[in-house]
Amino acid sequence: MAEHRHSHKNNHTSPNYDYSGHGHGHGSSKRKPKISYITVATKPHHNLELLKETCNHQNMNLTVLGQGDLRLQSWGNGFGVKLQCVKDAASKMVYEGNDEDIVLFTDAYDVLLVGNASELITMFESFQSDIVFATENFCHPDSHRASEYPKPKVNKYTGKENLPNRYLNSGTFMGRAGAIHKLFKTQSFKVQQDDQRYWTDIYLSNYNKRGIYGRNLISLDSKSELFMCLAGAANDLVFEKNHQSGNKRNIRGLYKHVNGSKPIFLHFNGDKTDLQRTYDQWLRNKPLSIFPYNLKRQMQKWLDICTK
Repeated sequence: MAEHRHSHKNNHTSPNYDYSGHGHGHGSSKRKPKISYITVATKPHHNLELLKETCNHQNMNLTVLGQGDLRLQSWGNGFGVKLQCVKDAASKMVYEGNDEDIVLFTDAYDVLLVGNASELITMFESFQSDIVFATENFCHPDSHRASEYPKPKVNKYTGKENLPNRYLNSGTFMGRAGAIHKLFKTQSFKVQQDDQRYWTDIYLSNYNKRGIYGRNLISLDSKSELFMCLAGAANDLVFEKNHQSGNKRNIRGLYKHVNGSKPIFLHFNGDKTDLQRTYDQWLRNKPLSIFPYNLKRQMQKWLDICTK
């Protein structure tokens, strides 16, 4: 059973990061890397407890940082604390000789894990990239920077862009500790800084560069193979009516993205309408019971909490 370790008020002491996965880190490309999964949460929250619960059932270790940190108490202020936590985690891994291991970061209050460490590592490695960020439909927080992103290919039959999710979302991402450590050296940040603006700057300055460990330095998960952001995209989540699975821990077979992918993290960063629509889809398709609790009941918790 996974253990949850909690850091306290500030980042001046190094927390003991938990690891998930297999292998021994630095020096062996034949071994699977380990994952250090961290999130930042200043106070207890029902949604965080749900994330912990799903991590437990997937045998994923989650390290919760930032508890009691007053710099993050109001929305939009102190998001640089999240950057500091990721920087500290990556630096610690590098100094311990585990630079090829993976830092996984997600937001704490609006994310659900629906896969396991092995699936995450396999899918992450398929990108052949040092760092992979989630994507969304909106260029936030600076919409005027949309034109700076690489132009997607246009389907010659439909005339539409093949990758509508073009824009970086920093609420879920994962990457090699060594690459993250190196990127933090290229650009400083302040505690008051918006973390998504920071990572957008990093991406737009480095997306065409070769990686240290993979073919690319930074990639975007535009097909939602690792992470799916639901903001403005609830209709892109298709539910399987007749799915049967012998593995009660696996709910990825219950749904898919319209492009056929099965994301491992669902990020409910959408508004109340998106969340309601997503929940209604679950109900209509009468999903299986999973883990030791019912998925519909879990989604009802989300709805009750997020729409208050």
